[in-house]
Amino acid sequence: MRYYVKDKLIPLNKGETPAEGLVVVECLSSSEYKKRYEKTLHVDLLTRSLGNVEFCKADVLRNCIVGTFVIPCKEDLLEKESGFGYYMDKERLLFVDDNHIVEKMLEEICQIQVLPKTYVAHVFFEFMEYLTRDDVIFLQQYEEKLEDMEEGLSNSDTRDFNKKLLKCRRELLKLNAYYQQLMDLSDTLSENQNRLFNREDCRLFTFYTKRVERFYDTTHMLREYSMQLREMYQSQIDIHQNKVMQFLTVVTTIFMPLTLIAGWYGMNFANMPELNTKYGYGIIILVSILVTGIEIWYFKIKKWFK
Repeated sequence: MRYYVKDKLIPLNKGETPAEGLVVVECLSSSEYKKRYEKTLHVDLLTRSLGNVEFCKADVLRNCIVGTFVIPCKEDLLEKESGFGYYMDKERLLFVDDNHIVEKMLEEICQIQVLPKTYVAHVFFEFMEYLTRDDVIFLQQYEEKLEDMEEGLSNSDTRDFNKKLLKCRRELLKLNAYYQQLMDLSDTLSENQNRLFNREDCRLFTFYTKRVERFYDTTHMLREYSMQLREMYQSQIDIHQNKVMQFLTVVTTIFMPLTLIAGWYGMNFANMPELNTKYGYGIIILVSILVTGIEIWYFKIKKWFK
């Protein structure tokens, strides 16, 4: 799919050639990219990167920039992600994508975006803006998700809590790394080492860096929030264990005098007078009940049953 830029992205028909001086945006497969630009340095560099796409980056060459994007899927942060490459010079912006993901993005950008400038840098900036367009809402919803988990924890609902929290922490770690990569990529572009952009273009990428930095700070804050939730969960576990231990201690303490009585009169020495007493059995029962009652009364005063 090919576009030219004139206030917005405008699709090019097959065989149509844009006017001279207009920026061209195009989606290519990796095989088409290799065939068209074979034996050039950027092909080798980008091909190696596409062989194992792991993060977002920008490699600055003499008269162009190549790099990759890895975009996590908001619906499934741990499993799904989209990887593709790009090539950019003063007149062209090429996306190298075998999964047709960028084509869908460009179709949407074509319908909603209006570009005040028609330079490559502005088009690329708008594309990067598109990647993070809904992230404010997404992070707000993620914060609400953690708040719901905290509320459930306050209500002593700890079912699968540790499993859910571990998943959240892994997701936030992945988002944190994603925003860090976007910041590094945008910083590299704003440094403009090969003089591909003008001063206004560099300001755009500096602005984008600051914006993504806020997303990075938010995910960092959410990670700290998840750590606090983990500490709260551990406190709930400790409180529950303390209550169990307190209950077992009370039960043990109640039966200790009864065990002593049973052990004492279980010795069966020949000269124990209680063994021949007519009411000895009943007296021992009454003594046991009395001792148990006194202990329970004492524990209630000390509020050990709460």
